[in-house]
Amino acid sequence: MTVALSVMLARIIDRIQALQDAHAQQRGEPQISISESQPSQARMSAADGSSKPVAARRPRLVGMSGPYAGLSVPLSDRPLVIGRDPAVSQVVLADVDTISKRHALIGYDAARACFFLQDLGSSNGTFVLDSTGAAYPGQIQAQGRRLPAAQRCELRPGVRFYLASPAIVFQLMLE
Repeated sequence: MTVALSVMLARIIDRIQALQDAHAQQRGEPQISISESQPSQARMSAADGSSKPVAARRPRLVGMSGPYAGLSVPLSDRPLVIGRDPAVSQVVLADVDTISKRHALIGYDAARACFFLQDLGSSNGTFVLDSTGAAYPGQIQAQGRRLPAAQRCELRPGVRFYLASPAIVFQLMLE
């Protein structure tokens, strides 16, 4: 039930943002566009032709396989705990026995413009893949590089990771 509520809330937030953007366009307000030279930055164009940088892309945790497959969870300045226990986790995988109660911590550091992932001492591990899904060099397991417990790992957008087994994969995105 917690998964469904999280998903519903994320979809409502996305829909509200889309409605606000459409309403601003109808009123002739400045529009946001991605700069070709700097895709990670956006610029807002004013009526006089001037522009200023604005944050246009929002950090997201996207489910690629497992219970969150096809779902997008927004990330804010507060990190989220992924785990089995709904009392201590914001991304809940309650029916997956291989996931620990507090399995991993995921977040986005806007000041450094990077994601971070930390295994919280889980029994079955948190594994990082590169953006193509292949394992990083120096891997411990054939499918991915296991994160050491309690060590914070900085990741770039597009990187995928899984919890316990490749059956539960997430991707870090800026949308």
